Amino acid sequence: MRQNETKKQKSRSTIRDLGIEIGEKRDDSTSIRISAATRFALDWLSAVGGMGVGDAYAHAIALAAEGVDHNGHKWSDVYHPQECVRWLRMFLIGLVDKEDPLEQLKFALVSAHKPFFFRKEKGRWVVDEQRAYTLWPHMLSLISHWDKRREFDAWATGERMQEILREAKMVPPQWGPTAEVER
Repeated sequence: MRQNETKKQKSRSTIRDLGIEIGEKRDDSTSIRISAATRFALDWLSAVGGMGVGDAYAHAIALAAEGVDHNGHKWSDVYHPQECVRWLRMFLIGLVDKEDPLEQLKFALVSAHKPFFFRKEKGRWVVDEQRAYTLWPHMLSLISHWDKRREFDAWATGERMQEILREAKMVPPQWGPTAEVER
């Protein structure tokens, strides 16, 4: 028994688990179909390597993710525990799902109101996390507001976002027909 515990401790120090590495607990689950060979490999990792099934999946996914990039961006450049920051980072590198109608509207809203979600650093756009945290809970109502009003008042939704940010004691970006808005 002592030898098996040592094996388990050693394997835990060498496996990769993306969520655990950055302090997240496991609270998401999935169901997949696997072949008999894959199931045996999982059992093998458990018996010989001291890895549980969840550890084995997490390790394999982490290794696969490290080998994939999109125009020089790795998953770790995009990943953030907050969904709003992840989505905005995906937006910046062109990986937003534009097939879904709601995602299309979100993409259009963010494109038209970039200064509310991003700031310029060294000549490139980066996510303004504080503004994103503040505005994201309002995203569905902002999308609805913008979709209904953009044709006759192009500045209305930006003005609404300014109000939300002011209510949160934040300084909103300049907005309106006389403001110099960088897109």
